[in-house]
Amino acid sequence: MKSVPSFPNAVCWEPASRPCVTNTIALDVLPAVFLAVHSPSLLRQAGVDGSSIAETEEHFLADFLDVAHDQVFELVVGDFGSGKSHLIRWMYFEITRLNAERGNKWHVVLIPDAARWHEFIAPDTPTPDAARHRALDELARLLENEETLNQPGARPLSDDEREIRRALPAFLRDDALREWLTQRAELDSQLGDPVQLHWDEKQLELPPEIYRKASSHAQELAGLLMSDQGIRQMSARLLNEAWPDTAGALRGNFSQALTEMRKALRGNGRELVLLIDELSAAQGIEGEMLEALAGPSEESLCPLRSIVGMTKEVAGALPDHIRSRLRHTVLLGMPISSQAVAEEGAIESKQLALFAARYLNAARYPFDDLEAWHRNPENRAKPLPSFCLASGCVNRERCHAAFGAPAPDADAGGYGLYPFTAETLLRLYQRTDETCSESSRTFNPGRLINRVLNTVLEAGEQTIPQGNFPPAALLGAFGLDNTSEEFQASRLRRALELYDPARTDLPPGIADAFGLSVAEEKAAEPLPAIAEAQLARDLIEVLWQEHLDADFPPECRGADINGIDVVLLDADTAGCISTFLHHGHRLDMWRLAVIGICYHDLAVVSHDLTGEGKEYFRRLEELAGLVIREVQNSSAQE
Repeated sequence: MKSVPSFPNAVCWEPASRPCVTNTIALDVLPAVFLAVHSPSLLRQAGVDGSSIAETEEHFLADFLDVAHDQVFELVVGDFGSGKSHLIRWMYFEITRLNAERGNKWHVVLIPDAARWHEFIAPDTPTPDAARHRALDELARLLENEETLNQPGARPLSDDEREIRRALPAFLRDDALREWLTQRAELDSQLGDPVQLHWDEKQLELPPEIYRKASSHAQELAGLLMSDQGIRQMSARLLNEAWPDTAGALRGNFSQALTEMRKALRGNGRELVLLIDELSAAQGIEGEMLEALAGPSEESLCPLRSIVGMTKEVAGALPDHIRSRLRHTVLLGMPISSQAVAEEGAIESKQLALFAARYLNAARYPFDDLEAWHRNPENRAKPLPSFCLASGCVNRERCHAAFGAPAPDADAGGYGLYPFTAETLLRLYQRTDETCSESSRTFNPGRLINRVLNTVLEAGEQTIPQGNFPPAALLGAFGLDNTSEEFQASRLRRALELYDPARTDLPPGIADAFGLSVAEEKAAEPLPAIAEAQLARDLIEVLWQEHLDADFPPECRGADINGIDVVLLDADTAGCISTFLHHGHRLDMWRLAVIGICYHDLAVVSHDLTGEGKEYFRRLEELAGLVIREVQNSSAQE
């Protein structure tokens, strides 16, 4: 285990591990990291009258598995980043652990994405080679069915396209041509995944030696593909147009596949536990899945316990007959209290601090140490030991006294909050939404991890070793910046703004941790402008990746707010930000004007929206503001 350098200006976490530990996509997190950072989810069980009561995850899981109920259908509802995926993955790990103790009575299935259900719910799983051949067989079958050409909305075909379409089935069924198609690098990795395949004319450039191996029925089209680019382009278009129906046929019917699986499990005396990470709509394939999960139990089928994650907007759109079959709905997004004594049902500052401390503690361990800890089954029922204690950190006593060190239990030891304090965590979290909306007053783990922990730790990695923490760009990211020369030049002034703006001097422990004193501050060098700019750009990159990873809110499609087309607003803003990132962090005058107008409109839109839509456009507003400020700062320095 590594030793921690002594104060001042020590980075005690692992910069290489930090991005993985703070990954908010729960289904992508390594099991060892997941267990190390896990905090019990804070739940409320929804009542039929709109009320809710506090619920623990342990009690919720016990009720979900209660043998008194053989058909359980439940929802977990919350905004993007509220912890739905985390709760569902925790349930998966716990049920898997309990399954080993209870004679493997459950067949446990975790579906990360509704579009991929066919990978997990199937009576048999074909080999990759068989799946590829099945895909080509289905595609050939659909192309030779000329009735589809007369369906409403079908694109009229030219005479050449009709001839090509008639020849394609024989081409796809030819053994030599099929072997060549499935061995091509562009297709081999995709034919087994019907959702992803896209044909282009380059994939159909046939070499002469393959043409010579083809049967006489397939050689006519094969010869044209070998010599005529136009024929290749038309063929690729026809294949792409037929592919969505092919993909649907390959997936089959969810209800039918689920029924077959339950019949097979019934014969083996087992139950099915189905955990679905997120459904993004109540219609289409997602609607079909909900109908199947909510259907009545039958004697010939095994018991089914299912839980589905979704946003409040999707849950609100559920048909009444689906809603009536729910056993329970649990809600995420508990209110955060800023009072000394928290209101009933609210999260206290100390709970927020312990949540963050688990991530900070895990980020201090090298990955190898986390994996070694996780390999011992006995450790999985206990919190990760405090790195501060295990490493013999020389700063521990004064660091914990100055910054705080909440402990998950008496045995694990305190998890140091450095470089945060409990008060700073709460204040920065609240600053992530300057509008003080309902969203900002509830606990959203994704926002705390991405916008607070990651932002501050990344800035610390770049500036603490040089004695330049906290940089002005970091405070600017939270709307704490002050443009006065004193603020820009004074690290002590910036530290006061970060840790306790009501004071005129830092607590001695915090000042010592960063080597800050009035006498030393007078001689301190300000952070170079180029480093400040890099921190700002890093923050823009982080937020931009968050934006790219987020789905466009379904409730905002086609929406018009105060005369603002939100789809067009999203596209205009994203276009300017993309140009900024891909053209040397610059914008021409026209695009600067466009993003300035967008910034104004985003403030209007985000103010009027709620839930996932508000989160989406509030982040875009923050991004636009950061880009505008960075362009202006760059111009001023030239």
